[in-house]
Amino acid sequence: MRELKQIHAQIIKEDNFSPHQTPVELSKLVSFCAISPHGSLAYAKTIFSQEQNPSVSLCNSLIRGLSSSKQPLEALSLYQKILRSGLQPNNLTFPFVIKACTKSSVTQYGILIHTHVIKCGFEYDSYIQCSLIHLYANGKNLPAAKQLFDMCSERDVVSWNSMIDGYAKSGDMESARTVFDRMVIRDEISWNTMINGYGILGRIDEAKSLFDEMPERNVISWNSMLAGYVKSGNVEDALKLFRKMPCRDVVSWNAMLACYAQSGKSNEALDLFDEMQATGIKPTEATVVSLLSACAHLGALDQGLCLHSYISDHKIEINHIVGTALGMIEECWRLLACMSSTYRIDPKIEHYGCVIDLLSRAGQLEEAMDLIGTMPVDANASAWGALLGGCRIHGNAEVGERVGKHLINLQPQHSGRYVLLSNIYAAAKQWDDARKVRNLMKAKGVAKVPGVSVIELKGVVHRFVAGDWSHPESNHIYEKLSEISTRLKTTIGYSPDKEQVLLDIEEEEKEHALSVHSEKLAIAYGLLHLGPGEAVRIVKNLRVCRDCHYVTKLISRTYGREIIVRDRNRFHHFKDGGCSCLDFW
Repeated sequence: MRELKQIHAQIIKEDNFSPHQTPVELSKLVSFCAISPHGSLAYAKTIFSQEQNPSVSLCNSLIRGLSSSKQPLEALSLYQKILRSGLQPNNLTFPFVIKACTKSSVTQYGILIHTHVIKCGFEYDSYIQCSLIHLYANGKNLPAAKQLFDMCSERDVVSWNSMIDGYAKSGDMESARTVFDRMVIRDEISWNTMINGYGILGRIDEAKSLFDEMPERNVISWNSMLAGYVKSGNVEDALKLFRKMPCRDVVSWNAMLACYAQSGKSNEALDLFDEMQATGIKPTEATVVSLLSACAHLGALDQGLCLHSYISDHKIEINHIVGTALGMIEECWRLLACMSSTYRIDPKIEHYGCVIDLLSRAGQLEEAMDLIGTMPVDANASAWGALLGGCRIHGNAEVGERVGKHLINLQPQHSGRYVLLSNIYAAAKQWDDARKVRNLMKAKGVAKVPGVSVIELKGVVHRFVAGDWSHPESNHIYEKLSEISTRLKTTIGYSPDKEQVLLDIEEEEKEHALSVHSEKLAIAYGLLHLGPGEAVRIVKNLRVCRDCHYVTKLISRTYGREIIVRDRNRFHHFKDGGCSCLDFW
């Protein structure tokens, strides 16, 4: 660009051309600036704006550049200016105007352009026909695309690929395969589009069959097959393919990271990122979304904070997906504000829901209520549920009553809403209100979901519910549980958190009810059978109660064990008397 500006200065200095005619040199300058990856679209627009009577050639260069930019609608604005000025577009104008319509997903505007094409007599131009086929196929108007395809004067590989792509995107792989089989000459795009189409639909065998038949594969071919395995959750085959790839780009790494993150293999995702960094591949927004998800699943706050610093240091754009993946209140407010002010992205209910969840957990319940009342989108059940959970954590029966009744009206068959509201009343010793909610739940035929904890040992899954005596080793399990309870009481002075038993019963009964929660039974079974250095891994379908969370921290310290519990909300990594969630779950 520095040398180009010097040339531009020389053209201006030796300006001896007619003011009614754009010099060839200037057209070439605009073309370079608008199209070349080494150019500058902004500089091209500056040159163009100084021309009183730009030629069609000059306009075409800028339209071409704009159609490939992040603001393709600007190409359409420029096209409108051409028409208003009385300048006549030519056959080189239309392919890029149509491309801008396709990229902006404004198919209806593209139909108007199609009428202009016919009026100008260019309907049989092969490049324009191909652009129109792609426009209609991308807009899922496949009958129109096929009609154009059938009347094509010259069907090149691009037009064939546009039809395949259109059918594949609409999920009609049978029609896509018919077009593919009719092709005399196929390029890598033809094969890759078919493989990707089958992969998206989970038809992995058909995708793999085509992949194996390909005469030549590029990195996109490998990525398409990899994406199919990721889509189907096939971690093992995805990893095998990933390791066999002759060449990997950032898309390959992102696909494998997403596969690990989505399959709950969070540690593997973090390890793979270390490997990715060693290769010198530069991460993208998609990379950090998978990593933040992995950190969240592990409850690895420190790693999450380090990753957030990494995002800032490497100037990775915080788009709406990354913004949703990041968890701190002040930072969350800042991110929410900058989405619209800096990045011009309108926050959706998912983003507001994250803020409501954070505020509720932090006890800022009135602020959460204010946000629900003032945000530009209607709060969904998840947002109200996050607020109700905050009322439960912080014992706010007043706000909890309002929110709980609203949620029950929204989701009358959701058992958790009744249980949580009943628990809020019970914690406030409002026993009559708690009873009324339970009775309402019975009257509406809503069943409470029982708490279940599972532990897998040597390939066998063992399932426990509270007070369970169905396991063949129940006697040994309860003996171990008694030993754990005695040891915690005598060595640490543990006493059960009876406030967690939200029933109007005697204190002794409350203590017993807490001692036989399903996760405690599963941990006792794990300690009976696992070796001294092995971690205990539990999965529970409901949120871990406060007493069980506290007891598990004590067990991890007293018995020198790492205990990992995945409850409904998150992973808890207990070690040396602490938990990765920092008691905030």
